[in-house]
Amino acid sequence: SKHFDQVVSFEPVQNNCWILKANVRLNKIKNITLIDKALGNIDSVMSVSDDSDNTNHNLLEADFSDPENLVDVRIGDDILNQLTLPLPVVLIKIDVEGFEPAVVEGLSKTIKRDKPLIFWEAFSREKAQETINILTELGYNNFYHLTKNKFRNRKINS
Repeated sequence: SKHFDQVVSFEPVQNNCWILKANVRLNKIKNITLIDKALGNIDSVMSVSDDSDNTNHNLLEADFSDPENLVDVRIGDDILNQLTLPLPVVLIKIDVEGFEPAVVEGLSKTIKRDKPLIFWEAFSREKAQETINILTELGYNNFYHLTKNKFRNRKINS
């Protein structure tokens, strides 16, 4: 976080959030705000998959019979507007296991206003294309597919 004035991290999974908070405290980092919510394109409640062997979790339809796995989903633009942040937002990193299009839609006002650099991990080709389509509508036209094998890195035409 030494490269940015302010970092806002959204982590809806309680165990992951505790780990992040502990790391922030341990390293005495002052410019990170941790928010224990998921981002999406509508305010809702969803369930996270229960995968105790892994830190990767998927958002699923809310299962109210299992309240421990319920998470609040909020529109990113609304949360960012409530925070006192230095503008513009310059970078957005998204790693949400298939929920990428909804997150981008929920941040569309911020993205339109600030045109940040956006990195996202695509859960599937279908979700990647859906996200590219949304970002194209928001004025983005340069997309790059990066892999562990640098010879496969290539520009993607939208």
